[in-house]
Amino acid sequence: MLGIWLVIDPTKSESIISCNTFINGDKHELWVTKPTGKTMKVLENTDHEEIQRYKDAIDYAISKRDPIFYM
Repeated sequence: MLGIWLVIDPTKSESIISCNTFINGDKHELWVTKPTGKTMKVLENTDHEEIQRYKDAIDYAISKRDPIFYM
């Protein structure tokens, strides 16, 4: 499976192949999966819509095989 580079901030980037959202109490979380199968939380917010916008954008970038996604 082909992935993309997710640039989280100017000093951190990760190769990812998918992303998912989870609810933890009142927090909505965005998690990504690396090609190795390991997962990593990249965003947390009480606003579900913000997390969903990021998920939709990352899913779109993966589907279009964009090489890089900047958070």
